[in-house]
Amino acid sequence: MDDKGNIARILEGIGLVYLAQSNYPKALECDFKALTINENLGNRKGRAIILENIGTIYFEQKEFAKTTEYYANAMKIYDDLGDKESVARNLGNAGMVLAASGNYAEAVTEQLKALQIHQDLGKRKSIQINLTNIGDDYALLKDYPKAIEYQLEALKISEELGNKNSIAINFGNLGETYFTMATDSETRGSLKKTTGGDKIVNIHYAIYYLDKAVSICTETKFSGPLVEFSQYLSEAYFLSADYKKAYESLKQYSATKDALFSLQNKAKIAELEEQREDELRNKEMFIKDEQIQINALTISRDRYQQKLSIASIILLLFVVGVVLKSLSVYRKSNYALVKKEKSYLLLIEKQIDRLKTQTIVLNEISHMQAHDVRGPVATILGLVQMFNFENFSDPTNKIVVEGITSVTEKLDIAVKAVIKKENSFNSD
Repeated sequence: MDDKGNIARILEGIGLVYLAQSNYPKALECDFKALTINENLGNRKGRAIILENIGTIYFEQKEFAKTTEYYANAMKIYDDLGDKESVARNLGNAGMVLAASGNYAEAVTEQLKALQIHQDLGKRKSIQINLTNIGDDYALLKDYPKAIEYQLEALKISEELGNKNSIAINFGNLGETYFTMATDSETRGSLKKTTGGDKIVNIHYAIYYLDKAVSICTETKFSGPLVEFSQYLSEAYFLSADYKKAYESLKQYSATKDALFSLQNKAKIAELEEQREDELRNKEMFIKDEQIQINALTISRDRYQQKLSIASIILLLFVVGVVLKSLSVYRKSNYALVKKEKSYLLLIEKQIDRLKTQTIVLNEISHMQAHDVRGPVATILGLVQMFNFENFSDPTNKIVVEGITSVTEKLDIAVKAVIKKENSFNSD
């Protein structure tokens, strides 16, 4: 039926399904198609929704610069339309980006603003999301009692709504909070009074919630959070001395991470981004071509009038001849300028391609530091806590030293990989 509006909405829905499966290239492909249709139709609300969805795709991949760009563009449209619910949702999005950037107190402020609006509107799903994010932010601020309070409230709403992915995230976040409490030596003493727990109890709760989260993520193929939760679960099992389960969780983490952040996925996303930019450039060139045609028609009309003048006024023939000659020179000069402008455009495009390549390298370095280096460091910290400094002959110390040696080798490989990637960037 060539119903482009509904085609865009269906593409948006398919994109959300792929996003829930953490299939980012497919999600991005659907959203870019829907975005183009909405732009051509002049559908501002539909365009804003797609921009927001694309921002979320980049957020889950921890590409925060692109996330901020798409969320900001969506927010501008929602503000212009006076869409309170969407404005509140994007306040929450802004809070998540702030938290990911380390600005936890500011993140809580934005999330609380969003929560108030959603409570006024009675949007329970959105309330659950805000509560989840506020709980995470308080955990990062080391206010663990408040973190658990908000996370449990979010879990209750998720279970009432029956949203498995949300339930998994709430379980996982609770597990991470308890794990952080167990490993946070600076606050452990005071937390014992406020939460009634100690290191062993907190590790037990961490394993309980993280195991539930990993099970649901595995069932629903929710790969993005599964990477993070399986890593925490492995570390929690390790601290509880259950090395077999720690190893099994670590294998699941590695396999999921490799599949999720594969080079093939990155290449596909880069290709989709390039296609989108080419589409925008072609649209701009089409507009310029139409303007050139209008100018050409205007020039043609003027020449016709000049010919009528020449036929009517013979005495001005010499003057008109001089004018025509001048026009001929102008056309040649204009052609040379157009040719020179095209060469400049080609040079600019080459520079843009080079900046894209450098940006990809920088993003890869950032990802390697956040994932490949952090894991071994966290493992080493956990091993050090197990070392018996009071009795050096303790058999456990040998296991700890061997573990540190093994993990240090992995850390060395990861650091060399980062250095190699950085050198390749500098050589470009």
